[in-house]
Amino acid sequence: MPARGMNLNVQFGSYCALGEWEESQKIVTRSMEILSKWEENDDIRIQVQYAALLIGKIDNLKKKNIIRTNEMRKKICTLLRNVIRLNAVEEMLSKEQLYLLKEGFSVIITENIRKEDLLRLNREFRKAGLQTMPAWE
Repeated sequence: MPARGMNLNVQFGSYCALGEWEESQKIVTRSMEILSKWEENDDIRIQVQYAALLIGKIDNLKKKNIIRTNEMRKKICTLLRNVIRLNAVEEMLSKEQLYLLKEGFSVIITENIRKEDLLRLNREFRKAGLQTMPAWE
């Protein structure tokens, strides 16, 4: 199902792109389901397993042409990947932090992503105590 108000013919121009868009939406939906299961768990080992699953989902998204050719979608995927990779093994993520991850996934499939969306997500992750970039060594 396309994002609200999305004109797929104008946005992507072909049936092939429409198929990729639907596949991307399925990946995002599955990622949100994983995050919901993650919320219900309080075992760090399970959290690490969920994190690995989500990183795989993000890697699959980044292979999609509609993500790869859109700089903002690609950067949001990278931001999500970094946040998950850098924080999942440190301590249990809070419900607020998991909600922000869900929000990040939902932004990937919105129609008009802007740089402000990326900056807002980055700022919100940091305000919630999540590391967004590796520390300098």
